[in-house]
Formats: sequence, C-alpha cells, structure tokens
Amino acid sequence: MPSTNRNKLHVVLLHALAWFIVVMIPMLIRLVYGDSDTHSLNQMYANMAAYGAMFYINYLVLTPRLFLQGHRGWYYVASVALIAVWYFVINYINEVLMHDPERARLFAEMVKKLGDMKYVPKPPFRGFGFFFYCLISLLITGFAMGLGSLNRLMQNERRQKDLEQERLNSELAFLKSQVSPHFFFNTLNNIYSLVDIDTAQAKDAVMQLSKLMRYLLYESEHPTVRLSGELDFLEHYIALMRLRLSPKVDLQVDFPREFPDRLIPPLLLVPFIENAFKHGVSHREPSYIHLRLSVSDRVIEFECRNSNFAVPDERPTGGIGLRNVQKRLDLIYPSGYRLDIHPTEREYAVKLVLEG
Repeated sequence: MPSTNRNKLHVVLLHALAWFIVVMIPMLIRLVYGDSDTHSLNQMYANMAAYGAMFYINYLVLTPRLFLQGHRGWYYVASVALIAVWYFVINYINEVLMHDPERARLFAEMVKKLGDMKYVPKPPFRGFGFFFYCLISLLITGFAMGLGSLNRLMQNERRQKDLEQERLNSELAFLKSQVSPHFFFNTLNNIYSLVDIDTAQAKDAVMQLSKLMRYLLYESEHPTVRLSGELDFLEHYIALMRLRLSPKVDLQVDFPREFPDRLIPPLLLVPFIENAFKHGVSHREPSYIHLRLSVSDRVIEFECRNSNFAVPDERPTGGIGLRNVQKRLDLIYPSGYRLDIHPTEREYAVKLVLEG
C-alpha cells in the first residue's frame, strides 16, 4: 500500500477510535451509576452529532480550502456564519426533534417557582445557553483549524522527506555511475600495458576483469552489498594490479579472514586502493602500498598508506573518484563516519572509520 494511502487510513482509524471513545463514555457512566434516563442520553448524542458535523465542515472544507490557501479573512467570515447557522440547528434539535412535553412542563414550573421568590434572581437560562454554545463552537472551530494546519504541516514534512530521499537516491545513482566507468577505464589501461609484457598474464588479467565486471554489473547496482562480497571484489582487483608490479613495490594486504558480515555501500573503498596503485607505484624507485581492514560488530576501519609519486599540481581526470567517495559518505553516513586524509611529499595516508 502506498505511503499516502496508508497515512490516510491511519487518520481515518484515529478519528473512528476517538468517536468510539466519545460515544462509549456516556454509556459507561450511565451503566455505572444506574441512570435510566434514556432521553437525556439521546439528546446528548444528537447534540454530539451536530457539533461533530460542525467540526468536520470546518476541518474538511473551510480549513483546507480557505485558511490553508491563504484566504484567512474569508475563513473567519465563513466560520462565524457556520457558528450562527448551527445555533439554529442546535436549537431545532433540542426544542423540536428532542422535545419532551413533560420535561418542558416540569422545567417551566421550576422556573416559575424561582421567579415567584422575591429574593432569588431568575437565572438567565437562554443567555447562559447562548454563551455556552458560543464557547463550545469556538473551541471546536479552533481545534478543527489547528488539527487541519497540523495535518498540512505533517504532509509537507513527509513530502519534503520524500523529495530529499529521491534527491539522495538520484545523486547516489549518479555518483555510482561515475565510479564504475572510472574504475573500468583505469583497469583497461593496466591490462593494455600488460599485453606487450606477458600474454599469458594478460589472459589471466582478462579473467580477473570478467569477475570484477560481473560484480559491477550485478551486485553494485544494489544500495548495499555484503562486506564479504566487497572484500572478494577488492582482492580480485588487487590480484589484477599485482600482475604488473615490479619487485621494488612492497605490497602488503591485511584483510580479515573471519569477521561479522554486514552491509555496506558498494564500491566505497576501491577508489582509495585505485588511487594508491595510480600514484603510489614507481618503476624506478622503491615504493610501497600497505592496506589494512579491521571489522567489529559496530565499526569498520580501513587504512591505506602508499608512497606518493603524484605531481603536486597534477589534476588527473580520474581524480573524481575520491571526490565521489567523499560525497557518498556525506549522503549515506552524514554523522557516522570519519575520513582522515594526510598527503605529504613522500606518503599518502587514508583512514576511514564507519560506525553503526
């Protein structure tokens, strides 16, 4: 069921529950105290229905069509007119539909006796009834307006959250669409350079690449993936990169063999490793890449340290990878991550901590 329909159903059920309670309370009081006067109970329910109609006219018609549309003056005029008309409706219910001649006779006798007493002032029953009606009507009108405004505010908040979620999903999809071609482009360059060096190794590299592309095509499209699957992907990638490394490169990989598996966003760590192979390897000088990952029930900690051979003013087109990671972390873990990047002339160090 769509969320909008589900919310409407919840509102209807809450109103039905509220009216059920309101209707049951007088009946329960009557049962507890043994009151056998059904006329008063029926009259109470008739007035309750009339006031309920006033509430829903204001809540469903006047508030959404006038007050919430900015026509405040017309809303107040319509509310006053509704209260005035309903005064005659309530009087018609009490004096015509629910009229009891015997009760009216007894009430008139009581008023006459009070009036005959010189030192007892005659109570202004009609004036008091009008004041009581105005007070109740204003309370009902104010409550209907407040409840309608609150519902509109909640709808706007839900709509804003839906729009924010759609924007988040669109931006994440865009960032992932940038990561995959970026990664594929660099990997093909590595295989191309390997073809002239060792054909057999190039074939192995193509097989490794097919496993990587299978993961990219079928797994990375999901919002989250298993950490174990992401680690398999990283190990295939590192194995592919290892084929073209010279003995001068110190490559150390410390990934756990056993760990509590959990869900993480796909392709979140590979840009750091890709960057390490791109800027941390020299064919003339000793270089190193040290990778470490630790996993606990609540925290994933990733570290990457590599020698830095990048030109200080170099702005490679593939640099979008690390910027995308930063954006994805801001979107997915707005307050649940820590990313520390420390570049120096000789070393590039990255530490990423994911919590939760």
